[in-house]
Amino acid sequence: MTLRPSLLLAPLCALAPAARVQEGVTQERVQSAFVEVRAAVESALAFAPAALELRFVEPAAVAERITAENLPMVRLRQSDPAKAEAEARSLGFALSQFAFAKYAWSTHELLVVTDRWEEQAEQLGRPEMCDDATLRAVLVHELMHARDDAEHGIASLLLHASTSDAAVAANALLEGHAQFEARRVCARAGWSAGFDTYTTAIGALPESAGELDEVSRTMLRVQSATIAAAYNQGERFVAALFEAGGAELVARAFREPPADGDTIFHPEWYLDPTKRPRVLYDAEPALDLVAARYPEETWSSQRASLQQAQVEAALALLPTETVANVVRTLRAARVIVQKPQVAPDSKMVVVALMEFEDEAAARAYLDAARHLGELKAERMKTGSLRITDRRRTELDRPACSGYLERLHLKVGPTDVEVVALDAARGPLVAECVFSGEPIEDEALAAFAGELLDAARPIAAPAPR
Repeated sequence: MTLRPSLLLAPLCALAPAARVQEGVTQERVQSAFVEVRAAVESALAFAPAALELRFVEPAAVAERITAENLPMVRLRQSDPAKAEAEARSLGFALSQFAFAKYAWSTHELLVVTDRWEEQAEQLGRPEMCDDATLRAVLVHELMHARDDAEHGIASLLLHASTSDAAVAANALLEGHAQFEARRVCARAGWSAGFDTYTTAIGALPESAGELDEVSRTMLRVQSATIAAAYNQGERFVAALFEAGGAELVARAFREPPADGDTIFHPEWYLDPTKRPRVLYDAEPALDLVAARYPEETWSSQRASLQQAQVEAALALLPTETVANVVRTLRAARVIVQKPQVAPDSKMVVVALMEFEDEAAARAYLDAARHLGELKAERMKTGSLRITDRRRTELDRPACSGYLERLHLKVGPTDVEVVALDAARGPLVAECVFSGEPIEDEALAAFAGELLDAARPIAAPAPR
């Protein structure tokens, strides 16, 4: 058994104490709000989606629609049809666990799950989620998606997102622009309080998340930060573009979307690509080494770049200044996750290759990782997931330096062995976690050296 981050996409809200909603979200209330919202949007933006249908559905219908709309994009980066469908279905199910309103661009429908809306409000302890102003603000946000679809074509945008990084950027552009426009419409209509209510709820952790074990809590923080970044950082990205070049520059972003999530955090890189710090190493050959260890016929493999919000959330136990220094000096971070197709909960291998601005920054990260490990170990002495044995070995070799930890965990009645390694050479850090997948210390240390060897220097561009 291992812990799967995908499981924590689902019911964040189920952890929180219930707060009774004073007035339920009925179909009649939503229909009345929809009429007002359409009028407000038409008045503010001269947009009236004639073909948009309001439908009240169950979560399964939302899951099916998310699956269908994301499958073509997943196929761009996953050539195996069965794996692509499984990934799209996993995403659809996970998001349907907390989605209570969604614009379905493929059918031009606004799907609403009234029970889920109330459930979210109660479980998150935010009864104001069901207030009239919040109902209207949420519907405004969804109508902004309909407007973007009519003006820019959501399908076209997503079908250009051929990598996971591009998909992250496209999602942030969509959610950010919807937030940017919805904020202005809601201010004009007097629904700003409702806009703030649902915006602050995005990615918020319930207080009872503190009752989770540290591993699950970290995964929850990372997942919540990922969701929130699409809306919050996405809106800041769009606002920066609008300030620099107005609606035309924003429209250009839909035609020529940013290539990755890092650009969403740094709109100045989109405005002037020369301002982006140059990455000196190509991590893909190192990730190829990882993938080659596990036959694609029996293992699933996913690659992605770590976003700033994910790094910050993963390091949240550390002092704020330490986290800020890691984020400031981190130039690039690529990660690969390997899981068996049969019994994917049984084991997992995660390898990240990170490039920092210099060797000192890489070694500072190793120090931060050591400190983080101590903090986690202290918190995991007791609980449903606890460390029963821990052994750290320092590494100081010509190929790399760092440390290796071998942990024995108790997950309910199950024993799990986890081997983790952080090793640096120059500005590069290789970070490996083998959960439920056996590997000897010497073999892992040698593999880390191979990963660092495989990172390919990128030639500097020729002077003009």
